[in-house]
Amino acid sequence: MKKLIFLLSLALAITTNQATAAATLPALNVLPKEVSISGISSGGFMAVQMGVAYPEKFKGIGVFAGGIYDCSQGNAQTAQGMCMKSPKDINVQKIVAEVNSLFAEGKVGDPALIKNQKVFIYHGTKDKVILPEASLKLKEFYQAFGVESVMSILTPSGHGFPSTEGKWGCGETQFPYMVNCGVDGAGDSLKLFYGKLEEKVPAKDANLKAFNQSEFGLGGGPLGNDGFVYIPESCQKEKCRLHIALHGCLQSPMMVQKNFTALSGFNSWAESLLLETGIQWVAGIGLVTLVRIMPLVKVFRCKPWLE
Repeated sequence: MKKLIFLLSLALAITTNQATAAATLPALNVLPKEVSISGISSGGFMAVQMGVAYPEKFKGIGVFAGGIYDCSQGNAQTAQGMCMKSPKDINVQKIVAEVNSLFAEGKVGDPALIKNQKVFIYHGTKDKVILPEASLKLKEFYQAFGVESVMSILTPSGHGFPSTEGKWGCGETQFPYMVNCGVDGAGDSLKLFYGKLEEKVPAKDANLKAFNQSEFGLGGGPLGNDGFVYIPESCQKEKCRLHIALHGCLQSPMMVQKNFTALSGFNSWAESLLLETGIQWVAGIGLVTLVRIMPLVKVFRCKPWLE
């Protein structure tokens, strides 16, 4: 549903109001047609929700160990049953019909625009938290809407985000759910969304900052007090792309500190994201890099089927 787009104002890079707690999100110099979003686990489901609700806003959708749109229908048993443990039973055509019906009711964006999105799907064949068939159903869902640019990667990993900086071996499923299978999930997804990239460079700690999220959610809602934003120095002068990264249920800083924000690899790519010479002009702007926003939720409110 459209209410899930709780950070739409960030995607459009409009200025924010002054908050009373932590620093507010600064005004971002973002190209509105160069916005992408990704998520791991429950964050992956949410990335799909947002892409369907506002298909005109997101050019790229990255789904890591996630699944299909509105799978649970707001039911916890369905979410933890069919969606996670028995995804082979998901009726894709029924969900496609639901999206079309929701559009007719004005509750989601035009599904005809979904075909313009580039979709990156990753799932581990040893994932026992959300079975890999969930991603196969997701791929079928996007193909039903005519998406041609779908990259689907299956590796023998457990449940987690694939990062060359991951703390655990490929087949393991443990905190902080960052697995090293020789797959650079951040880089591979961004390459699909934005084209060839320059070589990744180290992120700069000074460019990763916390911001107050209170203006983007209802009081007492699922958002935590603070989120993170990574803004390369060049993006303070030039217009930049924006990528929004959504963590999984047990990956908030309360649980894993900065492991997701720092080890996923997105920050390093944000620091170096330039298109190759000859195709580096976007909307009349020269070298275009990337801003990365990482909204965070409260651990005890990680119930995506209810949001």
